[in-house]
Parts: sequence; C-alpha cells; structure tokens
Amino acid sequence: MLAAPYWKASENIGVAIFAGMGPQRDDASRGFTLGMNSSVEAAFGIYRDWLLKINGSVTNNRRMDSGAFRGTSFGIVLLRRF
Repeated sequence: MLAAPYWKASENIGVAIFAGMGPQRDDASRGFTLGMNSSVEAAFGIYRDWLLKINGSVTNNRRMDSGAFRGTSFGIVLLRRF
C-alpha cells in the first residue's frame, strides 16, 4: 500500500509526503512481517532562480529472524538556476 499526497502551499512552495506499508520477508524467515517507509519533502522557490529542497525519511523493518532494520535520512539541496 502506498500513499503520496502533495500540497501546494503557494505558487513557489510545495510539500510532498510519501508513506508505504506492506509485508516483507527475508531469506531466513518463513513468514511475512510488516515493514514501513515514510518520507517528507518540502520545496521552496519552485519557479524562482534559487530552489531549496529539504527532505527526511524513516524506514522501519519489523523484527525478523535476521534482526530488525531501522534507518533515517535527512537532506538539504540548494539549487541555482541560470
């Protein structure tokens, strides 16, 4: 299952949210367990010379025979258009 809404706050600001959830299985396990991933990204200056993008995400793989995996990420991008 995946959800990906986008909200345009103004002409130059937009926010995107992504969320996914579903069964996961690795080679060592017999059954499936629930795994999740979500992220958010905000863009400032969509139609301007300077664009700033800020994003963050979280991954959560529930406990499996091989262990659990949880990860986070964060990023900032500054782009200059010519």
